[in-house]
Amino acid sequence: MIELKKSYELLKNRLGRIPYLRDFEEQQTLDPVLIAGKKHNYYGFLDAIKESEREITKKASGYLTFVTRELLTGIRRHELILMLKLINEPNKLFTIAELKQFFYDRGLLNDEETINSVISTLDLSFFTSQEAKVYKGSEIIEFQGEEIGLTAEFKEALKNEYFVKLMKDTLITGKLKSKLFDQTTPLTRFQKYRRKDVIRLLKWEQQMINQNIGGYTDFNDQFVIFVTLEKGDDFAGAQMAYEDELLDASTMKWFTKAPRTLNSPEVIKLKNSDNYDIHVFVKKSDDEGSDFYYLGKVEPKLDTITQLEKPDSKGHMKKVVEMQLEFLNPIETRLYRYLQFSN
Repeated sequence: MIELKKSYELLKNRLGRIPYLRDFEEQQTLDPVLIAGKKHNYYGFLDAIKESEREITKKASGYLTFVTRELLTGIRRHELILMLKLINEPNKLFTIAELKQFFYDRGLLNDEETINSVISTLDLSFFTSQEAKVYKGSEIIEFQGEEIGLTAEFKEALKNEYFVKLMKDTLITGKLKSKLFDQTTPLTRFQKYRRKDVIRLLKWEQQMINQNIGGYTDFNDQFVIFVTLEKGDDFAGAQMAYEDELLDASTMKWFTKAPRTLNSPEVIKLKNSDNYDIHVFVKKSDDEGSDFYYLGKVEPKLDTITQLEKPDSKGHMKKVVEMQLEFLNPIETRLYRYLQFSN
């Protein structure tokens, strides 16, 4: 908090006024995600240092918290521009066809699955477990017959001009950050994502909790793999000493969960990889937090798929399947060197 406040004061002195998230992004002095997330949202930060211009309600703060945690990173532009449109025109309603055209006109993905994903994000039906509890009551849009519009509660919050200022600032900052992401495809190689971001961007119907995903999961024709290269003694999934590693910029050695055999369902799916898009996400260690770099799509090298036995943390031998995964395109050199070699 001390360092964040110091960065805040430096930018405030430079600008001669209270800085907002957009200022941090445009000046490149500090990632606005860090300062906004410190106290749930940027209003919380300003209030904590006694710099807020006026008060907003707890419910309004809840809306800001949702947008800060789920949209500020800019990983998908759709929700950001839709919310900005609706805030400027609070009584506007969209049919599904109009929403599709709205995104099409802005050069964004507009297939039915993407539209449904955007809606389920903003009406909160995507979220499950702890997030569903935290966000409950912060629904931003809802169906009104066959059309979609702002909820009455969100419209009520818009009567507070300071809330509108804070919300627009968060959304515009997210839109600026979205320039780092290719908006014509769900995932951008070498950018960072949380597990739940991946599930949402691949347009799965509902969030899965991280413990249920573990190192990998699949849905329909998508298979996603999450790898932590430097596990450490306290690694959360360390029931077994997995030795996942990048062999070179185009190849990864990877192990399934245990116990698994060549006849386990996921191994059969991977052996028939023509039916799946297999995505690999990697982080160097748990010290990097919950974000993984998206390294791209892979195909298993079928002649490397091998069943073997490895000891678990209690010394019991468990069956596991090892294979090499080949990236369709090599990892960029700088990121590969960062992931592969110690600092």
